[in-house]
Amino acid sequence: MFRFADKGKVFWPVELRQSNEAGDAVEEVTVHFAYTLLPRTELRAREKRGVVAAVNRLVEMEGPRTPDDLIAAFDATVQREDGDVEFLLDHISDWRGIADEDEAIEFSRERLEALLQFDVYFKPVMAGLLAASRSGPAKNSQPGSGGTPAPAQA
Repeated sequence: MFRFADKGKVFWPVELRQSNEAGDAVEEVTVHFAYTLLPRTELRAREKRGVVAAVNRLVEMEGPRTPDDLIAAFDATVQREDGDVEFLLDHISDWRGIADEDEAIEFSRERLEALLQFDVYFKPVMAGLLAASRSGPAKNSQPGSGGTPAPAQA
């Protein structure tokens, strides 16, 4: 039986980079953000704007001369659109896995805004929203607790 979880929200894992205790190495830490998912039409409109931006960049360059030129054109598509920080602030309502020392830090809009001021965090959090909007409904519709697959039955 297909179970439709019409909640429009999902906790989605995002890998964030941080320095280790010594402050010299980088490690990946998984943080779960509670995203309000984008409807299909809004998601497609954002993707279309990204493709148009990349094509326009390639036209400006008079076509890519090197693989690095092509990569630069597509990197332009992940640049912030006007209002993207505000957009994320409106689409994230909680988090799990952010701490100060050993104390979990309670979610607040102000704390999220402070985190999003840094591209190293902004980019993966935005990518997480887009990934959750593409795949989150399927995750929530799987059988089992919290969208986990049900065990195989013999």
